[in-house]
Amino acid sequence: MVRPRTLLVLALSSALLSSCDTIGGEDPTLTGTYWRLVELEGKPAEPGAEGREIHLVLEADIEKVRGYAGCNNFTGGFETEGESLSFGPVAATRRACIGNMDQELDFLNALGRTERYTLTGDELVLYDTKGAASLGFEAGTP
Repeated sequence: MVRPRTLLVLALSSALLSSCDTIGGEDPTLTGTYWRLVELEGKPAEPGAEGREIHLVLEADIEKVRGYAGCNNFTGGFETEGESLSFGPVAATRRACIGNMDQELDFLNALGRTERYTLTGDELVLYDTKGAASLGFEAGTP
């Protein structure tokens, strides 16, 4: 009689440990995640103005993307089906910043050329119309 109780306790302990591994540790999803840019056209991304991270967030319920391109905030639409992903025209604020404005332009242009994506763990890669990896992101916190 003692033995089954012991097994039950061990089974419960094992189940609790398994669930602890996933609490707060689930892989991020394409939408609703803060994605910070780490690679642009095969090169490491530089921080934006004032050291801010270039990032984007896709909001599934309204099919909008929003983020920070390095100097300016931007917003626009997106469509996704399976691994296909495309961005509509984006609107950006019109600030001029000292620093790497070319990177911002390259980032926004790469978004416009996006055709598909892969999501592995906390890494998101966007591919252009020629199949080349153009933007690499890591899940982060705002």
